Amino acid sequence: MSIPVRNLYFMLCYAWDRLEEAESIPVGVESTTDIKDLLARILINGTRRCLKEGLDGGYLETEVVVAGIRGRLKVTDSIAQGRMLLGRNVCDVDEFTPNTLANQILKTTLWRLSRVGELNANLKRAISEVLARMGAVSVRHHLSRHDFQKIQLHGNNRLYRFLLNICEIVLNDVLVEQGKGTYLFKDFIQNEQRMRQVFQDFVFNFLKRHQTHFSVARDRFHWDTDALPDASRGWLPMMETDITLRSQDRVVVIDTKFSKHTLQSNFGKQSVRSDHLYQIFSYLKNLERRGPPYDTAEGILLYPVVNQEVNLSFTLPGHRVSVQTIDLRLPSQQLSESLLRTTCNVVVTIGNC
Repeated sequence: MSIPVRNLYFMLCYAWDRLEEAESIPVGVESTTDIKDLLARILINGTRRCLKEGLDGGYLETEVVVAGIRGRLKVTDSIAQGRMLLGRNVCDVDEFTPNTLANQILKTTLWRLSRVGELNANLKRAISEVLARMGAVSVRHHLSRHDFQKIQLHGNNRLYRFLLNICEIVLNDVLVEQGKGTYLFKDFIQNEQRMRQVFQDFVFNFLKRHQTHFSVARDRFHWDTDALPDASRGWLPMMETDITLRSQDRVVVIDTKFSKHTLQSNFGKQSVRSDHLYQIFSYLKNLERRGPPYDTAEGILLYPVVNQEVNLSFTLPGHRVSVQTIDLRLPSQQLSESLLRTTCNVVVTIGNC
C-alpha cells in the first residue's frame, strides 16, 4: 500500500491530535517525498525551537560532597568515606537540569537517525549541530516503550508530546540496529498493526474536529447474555467500537480496517471478508439492548483503497451495513471531503494540516 508522505504526515497529525503543534514546525512537507527525511526534519526543527525557548528541565536527585549540609544528609556514606572528619558531608540534593528523560529520548533519536546510512547528508549535518547544542543531555543506549510511558509533561509543553510521538515511531517502528552504531530505516507503513491504529485514531479525531452532526465516541459494552449465569458472563471479553457517531435519532458504528486485502476471494469470486462482517454485525446486535436509536444503528466497515474502490451496502436483520474505502493518496482537502461524505453524508471544506 502506497501513501504519499504528505498524507502520512496529515494522518499522524490527526491520529495524535497534534495539529497545532505540527503547524508550528516548518518542515516543507509538500516538497518531501521520503519519510525518513520528513521525520528527521520534524525532529531537527522541533528540537531547535525547544532549544531557542529553553529546553524543558526538571529536578533530579544528585549525590554531592559539600561543606555543611545541603538537601538530605547521607550519614552512613559520610562516615564511611571519612568526609565528616574533614568538615564535609555526602548529601542528596535536587538540582534543576535539562538532562530529563524527555530530552534524553529526543537526543537519542536524533543520534540514531544520524547513523542511518541513506539519510540526506544535509540533514546529518543539521543533526550534528543540534546534538552539539544539547551537550548537557545524555544519550541513552537502551530505550523501551515503557520509557515513553514514564514521561510526564505539563500543559505548556505540548510540542514535546508531538516530538516524542515522532521519536516513538522512529525508535520502535522504523530503525533497525545493524551493529557497530549503524541503523537501517524501514518503512513503517508496512507494519499493518501499527498503521491500523494510526488509521483508526486519524478517522476518530478527524471526525471529532470537523463535523457537528454527531457526537464522536467509543462504546464499551457487554455481550447481550442475560440468559447466562453471572459466573459465565464474567469470562466474556468487553466489546468496544472503534468509532461511534451518535445524534438524537441516528447511530453509526464505524469499524476501521487497515488491510492488504479489502475483500476475500474464494474460487475466483470476491466477497466481503466474513470475519469483518461478523464483527460489525455483532456490535450492532449487542448494542440493540440500549434501545433507540441503537436498535436501528448503521454499521460501516471502512478501509483504505488498496487495488480498487469499494462501495457496497446491505440490509441485514434490523441494520444497514456498508463497506466503504477511502483513497489515502488523494490531496488532503479531497481526502477530508471524501471521509466526511463517506461516514457522515456531509461535505465540509477543510484546510490542509
